[in-house]
Amino acid sequence: MNSTSKTMVGCLVGIIALCLVVAGAGFLLYRSTGWILGQAISTDPNRVATIASEIADFDLPAGFGDGYAAKVAAYSMVGYTGADNHSHIYLFQLPPKIRLDQAEMRRQANQAAGRTDRYSEMKVVGQQVSLLCEKEVNLTITEGTNHDGQPFREISGAFQGKAGQAFLVYSAPVESWDPETVDAFLASLR
Repeated sequence: MNSTSKTMVGCLVGIIALCLVVAGAGFLLYRSTGWILGQAISTDPNRVATIASEIADFDLPAGFGDGYAAKVAAYSMVGYTGADNHSHIYLFQLPPKIRLDQAEMRRQANQAAGRTDRYSEMKVVGQQVSLLCEKEVNLTITEGTNHDGQPFREISGAFQGKAGQAFLVYSAPVESWDPETVDAFLASLR
């Protein structure tokens, strides 16, 4: 084997070794990220209730389960799924010094909920003023289709949570949207 061939083989072996190291590091990072996220998200009813009460006090509508919550740094999130497995309530708490506009909060809420681009096709169909945590809040009502192609409606908006700006998302299939239930939930936020 001449020196050029030895150099080529050496470079090839070096590149393969580097690729294996990078792949191994990527795998460990991926596993660690999954573990960290797994530790941050809790379905323990006491933990969910604690995190929820740090955002706001409220009464869940009938049919919504124990839920899940996450608290990372000064960000908090609780989510509840309805008995139909298609209705959802999400509450997000931002750190006290962070202020976002409603469009940015909606984008981040959709991202946190794992929503796809299909949700960006939602159309605003109305506005509603509600009293949340003793302050009037302008809420946006939108309609679109979920990942199953099912028409659904959503009401969302920013409000003053216990520790600063918070954001609410309540969504349900259009066929089971009950304005009285939604309004009762909104009125219960304190």
